[in-house]
Amino acid sequence: MIAVLIDDDPFTNEYHSILLKDIYPEISVYSYENALNVISDIKSSLLPKANLILTDKNMPFMNGWEFISKLEKLIQSQTWNPTVCLISDHLDSEDYKRIQTLKRPIHMSLKSQEAPYLNLIK
Repeated sequence: MIAVLIDDDPFTNEYHSILLKDIYPEISVYSYENALNVISDIKSSLLPKANLILTDKNMPFMNGWEFISKLEKLIQSQTWNPTVCLISDHLDSEDYKRIQTLKRPIHMSLKSQEAPYLNLIK
């Protein structure tokens, strides 16, 4: 089982990594502070195909929505179907509208919630 964590705050990545490893001891966790690097590593096959991708909504260089858009294009022609969760300190009505326009299901979670993505891993 593989998880990719994308957040410009390394402490948030560490928090999610600890939660995941506590419940799934066999999980491999790849942490990134920049979504551009994730896209680059996926394109160059340096990153294994993850079961779960957590991305922060608000990040420099490429925000979570931009990452999800690029990810959708990358995996369109593949059989890879990761669970993707957008996490943020604040989600508004525009976020909920935007999620309805995507081709694949994306989960959203507030950082203050007790990690509901833990039940989404396939």
